[in-house]
Amino acid sequence: MSLISLSVFRNANLFSCFFYYACFVMTRQAEANYVDVSCKVLKQSRVLEAIDGAVREDLEELRKQGSIQDEAQIVEELERKHKSRAISILNRMKSCVSSSLLRIAGWILYKLLNRILNAIHFHKEQIEVLHKVSEKKLPLIYLPMHRSHLDYILVSFILYMNNLRPPLVAAGDNLLIPFFGNLMRGLGAFFIKRKLESSNCKKDYIYRSILRGYIEENLKAGHSLEFFLEGGRSRSGKCCFPKAGLLSFIVDSVLDGVISDVYIVPVAISYEKLIDGNFNSEQMGEPKVAESFSLAAKAIWSTLHSNFGSVKVDFCKPFSLKEYLHSVKLSEDILKNLYQPKQSLTCIACSSSNSINSS
Repeated sequence: MSLISLSVFRNANLFSCFFYYACFVMTRQAEANYVDVSCKVLKQSRVLEAIDGAVREDLEELRKQGSIQDEAQIVEELERKHKSRAISILNRMKSCVSSSLLRIAGWILYKLLNRILNAIHFHKEQIEVLHKVSEKKLPLIYLPMHRSHLDYILVSFILYMNNLRPPLVAAGDNLLIPFFGNLMRGLGAFFIKRKLESSNCKKDYIYRSILRGYIEENLKAGHSLEFFLEGGRSRSGKCCFPKAGLLSFIVDSVLDGVISDVYIVPVAISYEKLIDGNFNSEQMGEPKVAESFSLAAKAIWSTLHSNFGSVKVDFCKPFSLKEYLHSVKLSEDILKNLYQPKQSLTCIACSSSNSINSS
């Protein structure tokens, strides 16, 4: 087992710490060139069809109200409105990764994590496996458990420090707060709504098409992704029930042939002491407090004056999603073939018994 020891330089002088951290981070060779896929997303047929559908739906509502005078002009205005909304959704969602910011953040994290953690443990063999898989030039989908806000920071930090390309991370749009939201965006976060339905409980097809298109185009560009199947953080420390929304987009992309394959990498993170504390009040029924700049700043300040022991991160063996889906299909076919003869025999037995009774 390897570790990033964070306590070696804790008692060293300021110059030694600065020189060591700066040299270590600047010598990292992780590729951090992320192509912007925004223009391709807006040109996808799925997105254009969703916009046309929204225009037709609004036009039908206006017809029912009898408030149409010049239909051609209204259609043009509706198209402009929904296209503008699609662009706004994408601009709010998309990540803007900066390689320079990644280096600076790596150096800062090395210093900050030194204050709150004793060590970060991980297996060197697991990192070597990830290096071998990344040579296939296929996207990797990291699926960590979600117990703390530090989860996605640790995964990206370990990958970057071991010369592996950090993934784009799906984050809830509740984290899109002043300064911290822009910082996360520059480090690879893309922001999505927790609920994809609109305010009147109707499916927001434009938003869904933009989200799916953004994921597809990033996968086609070879960008790795990271998201949490549980959605929000666990309030009890136990694993939450998985939500297959984002994963279903990736499965559909492979099945439809949009991308040839992806590798799934489950990630387990074990904390000696949970940084986020407990959620007893929320488990007792109190509403969750919305994130804000002041709360985030207070939480960071409080965290930097505490020690949370060590953290262990396990990158499980990556597996091909295409091979997994193929094996599942084979299993279903085998079960179907085993079931059909039994069903036919049952039908024969029933028909023969009926004939006997009738005689």
